[in-house]
Amino acid sequence: MQQRYITRVLLACLFTVVWWGCNENTGVATVDPNPPTVSISLADTLVNVNRGLQFTVSASDNISLLTVGWSVTGAATFDTVVTFTETTTSFSSDVTITQFTSGSFEITATATDASGNEATPDTATARVFDLQLATFVLPDPAGAIQAVRVGDSVRVQLQATNSDGLGKITFDGVAFRGSAVLGTATVVQRFETKVVDDLVGVTDTLIIRDLLATPGNDIAELVTLRAMVEDARGNVDTAFVQIQLTVGPALTVTSPADSAQVAPGFNLGVEILAEGGLLAEVGFFTSGALTAGDTSFFAIGSQPDTTSESFTLSIPAGTSPGFLTLFPVGRDSAGNPGTGLPITIEIVAVGGGGTDPDPPLILDSLELRVEVDDDILVKGTDLGGITRLGYIVTNLSGTVVSGDSTTSLEPTPTSR
Repeated sequence: MQQRYITRVLLACLFTVVWWGCNENTGVATVDPNPPTVSISLADTLVNVNRGLQFTVSASDNISLLTVGWSVTGAATFDTVVTFTETTTSFSSDVTITQFTSGSFEITATATDASGNEATPDTATARVFDLQLATFVLPDPAGAIQAVRVGDSVRVQLQATNSDGLGKITFDGVAFRGSAVLGTATVVQRFETKVVDDLVGVTDTLIIRDLLATPGNDIAELVTLRAMVEDARGNVDTAFVQIQLTVGPALTVTSPADSAQVAPGFNLGVEILAEGGLLAEVGFFTSGALTAGDTSFFAIGSQPDTTSESFTLSIPAGTSPGFLTLFPVGRDSAGNPGTGLPITIEIVAVGGGGTDPDPPLILDSLELRVEVDDDILVKGTDLGGITRLGYIVTNLSGTVVSGDSTTSLEPTPTSR
């Protein structure tokens, strides 16, 4: 009985050794019960059509990987399998897919090891920017990316329509830095997130919001402004537009006033205030009902830090009624483009057989409280032109105590 018991124990030990393996001196192959691991890391869940879908696949195993694969379905169909012929315990690959349609992506990553163990698949989803925002303030009609001064806010406009009703709209602005190939890709918030969620019962609306720049970041770079629209059923769509943050001069159209009107056959006075850095050029251009422009250049050695430049915009007699947009432009001595808000001007034909029955529209910059040496800006707009513009100051009894005016030799729709 004792010998039989010893024999059974030896047989049990033998079977145990064969099952679990021996060291390399025994010549018995090792069986690995531990599966590999695999993961997906997305650069961003909202896919920029100019950068493509970017993600990283990583896998590891305690002995050796045999295969690592990833597949993409939805907006693109893409399958890849990497097979290893040498011992490989870890693997990482940055993937960029640039050919795709609108919609969403579903990404799945898999891995196996040399013992046939399969990793638990990892999945991720992303969505393509498949809409364009209807309009943005500071658009460039030539199609180039518009410049915005670092630290300035930006006004966005989005036309959103959904028959089921809108739920929520989220705006933000981000910069894509680094390289997916080098594993340094990051998404940096450059404009604070703004949410519009009071849209119950709304099916069609134009949303206008000002996005504030995030503080403490003065890098000039390309930024993507994003809008994510969610309807009442939870469906999500996205839209985007790109702007260039710059450290160039600040530009302001000081004349004419925004929404000014002018009749064909008249000249319009344009004044551009430029501030910041050694200025190399300051000017304007227009688009819409009339295409025109003018620029002042400053030679090296006489480049001002601040200047106000005056121009004349001529409206030809045959110009059709309509709207034009006037953009201030400028550049400093380092080549940095200036930024500033455009204005809209309406070209309106004078009715009544060439007569103008309406008085001029007068605007001023007078505050409720003024002090000695304060400046007062007076603007006038009239379809038939302005020949005299000025101001008077009266005391409490109505007596005129001061005044001044300027007279134009020819009618000018807007003067100061």
